[in-house]
Amino acid sequence: MKQMTYGLILIVILSTGCSLDEINAKFTGEDPFFIVAHRGASAYAPDNTLASYELAEEMKADYIELDIHLTKDHEIVVMHDHDVSKTTVESGEISDFTLKELKALSANTHEKKAKKMNNEPTEKIRVPSLREVFDDLGTEVNYMIELKAPEKNKGIEEKLVALLMEYAFTSSENKDEPQVIVHSFHEKALKRLHTLNQEIPLLQLVTFEEEETPVISDEEVENLRTYSTAIGVSHRYLDEAFIEKMEAANLPVYATAVQEAKVAEEMKEIGARGIFTDKPDLVE
Repeated sequence: MKQMTYGLILIVILSTGCSLDEINAKFTGEDPFFIVAHRGASAYAPDNTLASYELAEEMKADYIELDIHLTKDHEIVVMHDHDVSKTTVESGEISDFTLKELKALSANTHEKKAKKMNNEPTEKIRVPSLREVFDDLGTEVNYMIELKAPEKNKGIEEKLVALLMEYAFTSSENKDEPQVIVHSFHEKALKRLHTLNQEIPLLQLVTFEEEETPVISDEEVENLRTYSTAIGVSHRYLDEAFIEKMEAANLPVYATAVQEAKVAEEMKEIGARGIFTDKPDLVE
């Protein structure tokens, strides 16, 4: 029996009056192939740091992907895991630290990457807040923001919507593609975000069991079409027939975990609309 883990990617385009089809057109017009810099240029710099994001921007990534949590003092901070020991010299959960305390931690724990960042100012490789990322990269950059561990980040949806509105990431009318995308593996968090703004369309990330045939039933497709503008699937499960079926249902497909140029080219050839990669320079 097929089991799918749905990771919803929520596109927060907080403008009013936008239908799913209108948002979808921004993904499908002019045959785009978007490069999503996973945690920044994380193959070359400590992930989820300003150094990594700036490098991804230099490499002309279409989207900067990052992960968010709430601190003890309810500030939005950017890290992948809720346990700070993964990327800092300390241990404990993000929610046990204030923003000031987290910023005192070094995120430069990857030895090979650290050597490449020797000339970077210290603050570029420390744990950043989401506000700092916006201030550093500006409002012309496209962002893909992942909500992490909502059960440990109560109220993060409201905080995020408020911050996006503060920085005027609330309209896509004059843009070629959605400027801010918010994604998560947690359906409840995205549904809550959806209740905060009924205009927020959803894009769902679908995973399959290791030996499972990647099939999405007509019923599931119909359900996806009620709120999603696209889906994301690991490149390992994608082929032309799968993508054609999704495209026919107006659900463009994005390939995840692509780290080789050959695979990236294959995904483009079979009709994927973009890739998630740690190497934003993978495709010229």
